[in-house]
Amino acid sequence: MMKNQTSAQAQTASDLSARAAHPAGTGRRRPRRVLPLLALAAVLPLALSACGSFDLNDKYDDAASKTAPTSEEGKSDGLLAGWVPDGGTDVKVEQRSTGHERLMTMAYDGDLPNTCAAIATAGEPTDTELEASYGTDSRVKDIDLADLDTKPTLTADWWPDGQEAKTTHLCGRWWVSQEDGNLYAFAPDARQISDKVRSEQAAAE
Repeated sequence: MMKNQTSAQAQTASDLSARAAHPAGTGRRRPRRVLPLLALAAVLPLALSACGSFDLNDKYDDAASKTAPTSEEGKSDGLLAGWVPDGGTDVKVEQRSTGHERLMTMAYDGDLPNTCAAIATAGEPTDTELEASYGTDSRVKDIDLADLDTKPTLTADWWPDGQEAKTTHLCGRWWVSQEDGNLYAFAPDARQISDKVRSEQAAAE
């Protein structure tokens, strides 16, 4: 009888010691839970920092200026659209970095290619004329006409103010005019881009 009591007392003491080392409800699993939490705590600030950085750089009013000595070289380099005629010189392009808008000019007094369509009223292409010409351009053929702008947001010192209102031909998505030995062309952007650009421009004034 005494041996059984001594054995039971020893077992009880062992249980109490184990519970003191590992409190109830936690056991030996606590260290395994701590490590994932520590890892998450380390990663979360980095993720939040990355999101904040993206928002700070989210700017639509961004453009770049490009040039080419001839229209042939501009087409070879991918700067100019395929409809642009050979024989042009002193090519200048202003292009929206966040969308499809472009302004282009070059010295050229020759004819436009047959792929360009004359419009009935200068500067005022009809929806029918726009749909027919835009339908030949892979960049805009699948965009609803109402979702495309008709005015540029880009500016350049070589682009006369309101030159798009002198448009006589449509070449794919490009509004084209010729004046004083120069060819001018404007390619519009989607309204979802141009609206954001104008908002940024207004806020910066």
